Order: sequence, then C-alpha cells, then structure tokens
Amino acid sequence: LGIEESGKHDGCGGIDTALAMLAAIEDSPSGSNNLNVETYGAVVSALSRDGSVDEAMLLLRAMVVEKSFTPPLSVLADVGKAAAKCGDKSEDVLQVLALAKASGYELDSIGSAEAGRDLLASGVIAAEQMGNLALGLRLLTAASKAEGCAPDRGDDLVAASSSAAQRACTLIHKRAINTAFVDNNWKLAVKLLELMPERSLTPSTSVWRKVVTVCAKNEKSKKASAVLFD
Repeated sequence: LGIEESGKHDGCGGIDTALAMLAAIEDSPSGSNNLNVETYGAVVSALSRDGSVDEAMLLLRAMVVEKSFTPPLSVLADVGKAAAKCGDKSEDVLQVLALAKASGYELDSIGSAEAGRDLLASGVIAAEQMGNLALGLRLLTAASKAEGCAPDRGDDLVAASSSAAQRACTLIHKRAINTAFVDNNWKLAVKLLELMPERSLTPSTSVWRKVVTVCAKNEKSKKASAVLFD
C-alpha cells in the first residue's frame, strides 16, 4: 500500500490487491492469526484516503467488534476525517467516535495527541452538519481538558486544525449564543462569547449585539459593559 491513487505504490499493488490478499489470508487455515492490527489499520487508512468511507467503516468495525483490536488513533482519525469531508456521512463520524470509546480511548484525553485532535475536529464538523450544538461544544470541552498541549489549549488546536473545523466551531458558538439569547440565558451567552477568543474564533457583530442585548434585558449593565470593553 502507498499514498498514490487507489493506494498504489509506484504504480503497483493498491487497495484492491491488499483487500484480495487480506481475504485470502483470512480464508486460509489459522490465517487470521497471521494478521495484526497494523495490517488491518493500513488498509483502513488507505480506504479512507481513497474516499471509500463505507468500506473503511466496515473494516474498522470488524477490527474493534469482531477481532477486539485497538486501532491506533491515527486510523480512527483517518476514517473520521474522510467521513466528515463527505458532508452526508455525519452519522459515520459519530460511529467512529463510538468505536474509539469502545476501544478504550477517553474523549477527555485523546486531545493530547495530534491524531486525537483530528478525530475530535471531525466530530465537531459532523456535529455542526447535524445541528447538534451540544455535541459540538462537548467535544471542544473534551479537547480543552487534554494535557500536554501547552502553551496552547487542546480546544484551540482543534478549532485551528483546518478551515472546515474553524468554520464549524464558529457556527456552533454563533448558533448556541443565539439559542441562549432566545432563551434569555445571559450567563450562557456570556460564557460562550468568552470561549470564542480562547478558541481563536472571531465573534461577528451580530453575536456581540445579542450578548449585550440579553445582558441588558436582564439588567446586567455591568456585565454588558464588561463584554464590550474587556
């Protein structure tokens, strides 16, 4: 397997060849004993890079559920990134997150590794696509708890990991602030606004206006002033 189109290496081999070899070994006596997590992971990642998300998901699920393997975070991140990129496979991203948890990974700690942050970023993108604001914010909170990211923060690194992740993070905060505005929840609106610059997100004028307005409606003039001038 290589990084060329269809997983080829110097024009040879490729995903189809690897899958055929994998199937042949699995069908041979004690063949499965000769296949390890690295072998399956390489095929899953190649499928993901090739955009074959459905096939990658099937093999990834087999690794975790049927063979009790623990895929490297990089393999999980490859599938999550490919699914999030499709735009219509948000549920697949959530399944990858579920498989990560089933493999023993904790959402609050995977942000310490770059591959873990990539997986969380794919989750945030999927959450925005699905309109699941709570999930998106939960994943960013998980990233913020990751150790080993200093001097940066895990959630800041997740938001800045790609233009798609930054856009999803910005929209999630904007919509969550709008919901807080509608619900007249000034504390939540202020908290979300304060988190945006910490995550390198730029609030729009309309976002600022809604936070100041909801503070003023609740007679929190000092807080409204602080929001404007801090």
